[in-house]
Order: sequence, then structure tokens, then C-alpha cells
Amino acid sequence: MAEAVSQWQRIPNAGALFPDSSTLPVCSQGKRRRRASPGGDEAVSTPAIDVLAQRMIDTASLVSKAELEQFIQTGRSNRRPLQWVRFKIEAGTKFSFHAHPNIEVMYVVDGALLESRWRGPIQFRGPYSRGGRALGPDLSSAAQADFFDRRFSAGSIIFNEIGSVHRSFCSETEGCELFGFWGGCHARIPSEFQPPPAL
Repeated sequence: MAEAVSQWQRIPNAGALFPDSSTLPVCSQGKRRRRASPGGDEAVSTPAIDVLAQRMIDTASLVSKAELEQFIQTGRSNRRPLQWVRFKIEAGTKFSFHAHPNIEVMYVVDGALLESRWRGPIQFRGPYSRGGRALGPDLSSAAQADFFDRRFSAGSIIFNEIGSVHRSFCSETEGCELFGFWGGCHARIPSEFQPPPAL
């Protein structure tokens, strides 16, 4: 009998992304800096990645099966290749509101990530590239009721579908570490299109 193949293993070149005893790329995020390095602190075993990646894929399929299937078939989301990455985010770090031009699946390894997320259906699906930059929608007329808050603790899986809009941050006392599929950028929302400061 043929051995069952997990969904994530069907992703083109998935095996090359994580050979045995490889280490995760790390991207440190802080209040004033962003630093990437080629390897993490610990080796990651293939069986552990198999289990975790399958959990991430299963969670994402509950939100957007079509977008996830495109990624599994092509290794790309909205024409952008995704990569495995590990983020270390310092306590007190705050990201402004932004949109996602491709799917993003993150697992919270440690700590907690907080967010304010756009409530309701996705309003904007692109094009995200304008003038050579990835830019998101105009949120300048948004109200407090248009967003809801969530907390993702260690063990949580976060799925951002194409067009999802949120602002993520860490509390002043606790940072977090994330691991997942990332497209390399977000669709920035310029300051003049950000929601009112009260949000």
C-alpha cells in the first residue's frame, strides 16, 4: 500500500526547504531594527516539521481552501514564492496596519502575539504592487467597530489569507517567537491611509 503523503509534502521543492538537521532562518523584529540571519539556534528534525507543517496546513484549509491549494500545487501564493522563516519579536514591538498580498501561516512557538484585525469580509484583493511597492487598502475612514482584538499564545496557529488586514504587536512585557510560511513582505498601508489614531 502506498504511504500517505501529507499535504505540505506535496508543495514543490518542500523537501529541499528542510533537509535533515537544517536550521531555521531567523528574522529578529524589534522596536528599531529588523535583522535576518541564515540559521537558528537549534537544529529542527524532519519528523517534527512534518507534524507541525501538517497542523498548519490543516488549520489554513479551514479558512481558505482555494488559496491553500494554489500554494500546495505551485509553491506560490498570488504568484509569490513562500519560504519557511522563524521570527523573534521583542516585547513592546508594534507593527502598523498592513494587508497580506499572499497567504501566511504562522505557528506561535513561544510567548504571545496580539492583534487588531479587520472585521467582516475582505474588502481588497489587489493589485498590491503600485509604483513598484506592495501597498494595501485605504483604512482612513475605518471605525473602532471595524476591528476586533485577538491574542495568540504559544501553540496557536495564525492564518492570514490574501487580502486580510491587521495590526500585530507584543505586549510591553512579553515578546514572541513565530515559525511559518512567509512571502517576504506585507502590503504596507501608508500613514495617510492608516485608521484614526484612536484605534
